[in-house]
Parts: sequence; structure tokens; C-alpha cells
Amino acid sequence: MINTAQCPSCRETVQNIVVEDMPMLCDGIRWKGFSYSCPACKTILGVQMNPRALNNELEDKVVTKLKKGK
Repeated sequence: MINTAQCPSCRETVQNIVVEDMPMLCDGIRWKGFSYSCPACKTILGVQMNPRALNNELEDKVVTKLKKGK
């Protein structure tokens, strides 16, 4: 399948996406996230929470609580 997606800013065809770490802030709480950018003009096309970091943080909190319960 041929990719015909265009960047809304520079109108170049987006053949791949640049993914970078992006800190996020919500209600004073910092989260790890990703930004997805156009490789031609660097316009941010989207952002997302880092699911691996979120999972690791949740796992650490659960283990800490379980150890406190013993």
C-alpha cells in the first residue's frame, strides 16, 4: 500500500514519522510521553503518553504497596 498522508503544515508526503520523548504536564503531574513529528518541517502531528513508562510506574507503585502490606 502506498502512503499518501500529507503533513498539514508543509504538505509533504509523510513517509515516516519522527518520534521523540516529550515530557507532559497534567494538573501539576509530570508524565513521560512521545511526540510524533513531520520529518520535513518538524511540525508536531500528535502526542501520546509513553505506555511503557506508564506501565513501569504503575508496576513500581503496586510492588511498593504490596511490600508495605507485609
